[in-house]
Amino acid sequence: MKEVWSDLVKFETESDRMEGHFAIPSGSLWFDGHFPDDPILPGIALLGLVQETLNEDSRRKGQKVKIKEFKRIRFRNIVRPGYELAVVIIAKNDGDPDSRVFTISHDQDVICSGTVRIKTDAF
Repeated sequence: MKEVWSDLVKFETESDRMEGHFAIPSGSLWFDGHFPDDPILPGIALLGLVQETLNEDSRRKGQKVKIKEFKRIRFRNIVRPGYELAVVIIAKNDGDPDSRVFTISHDQDVICSGTVRIKTDAF
């Protein structure tokens, strides 16, 4: 049976920073049809990793998190089956307490970056 998503293999957090490491299995359903002879992880799956990182941080804090919006997203490189990706999310110092910047990388190469605005609530 194919794996549907990815595996969170490591998670670290500090006061204004969180980092999740995800293994992208070669059997992930994300690669079915995208593309048959040249598998690439779709961009929406990368944004899903941002959500998963936020969810893990919120779960540990006893909160719920919702994404309000993504802004200024840049897809710079492609993701192949078997990659391990690091998702780093940092609070943005722009006067908006809901704003975070994120970077997704593989072996120090930036794959995707942007801004995410969130809303958190207690359980």
